[in-house]
Amino acid sequence: MSENYVWERGYPDKIPSEVTVKISASLPGYVRKMVYKKIQMATDRNSRVLLQENSDTRALLDIAQQMEMVLDRVSRDSETVVPLLVGWRDALLKLNDIAKKTCEIANMEYRKPRGLMTEEELTEAKEQDKERRKAFKAKTKKQQSDQEA
Repeated sequence: MSENYVWERGYPDKIPSEVTVKISASLPGYVRKMVYKKIQMATDRNSRVLLQENSDTRALLDIAQQMEMVLDRVSRDSETVVPLLVGWRDALLKLNDIAKKTCEIANMEYRKPRGLMTEEELTEAKEQDKERRKAFKAKTKKQQSDQEA
């Protein structure tokens, strides 16, 4: 494994206790600020880091970012906003269906977003997460004991 943990995809075998990131001084000031802001945001508990490898993903994330800002600012009781929020929710549900069908065609597992789950689905998802964590811990423990042997 290389010592460049940051650029490896997936979970590296070893997580460093400290990470230092260099932002090239040759970049323009505004670009350096953008890179720094992204690094700061990536450490926030509510953030997600996604690679935007195609234009559709980029467009979808741009829309989601705009809606995130709007939802924080508007009154959700406004007569003019409520129909738009219903439309937003309908679009999310439709997009969820499309993503699920596409994953089925590609023979990939699809995990429904928790924000779209019913109470029963949410309870089941939490149980599945517990099982996944348990399996991951067991695998990690086995790998550690194999390395020590």
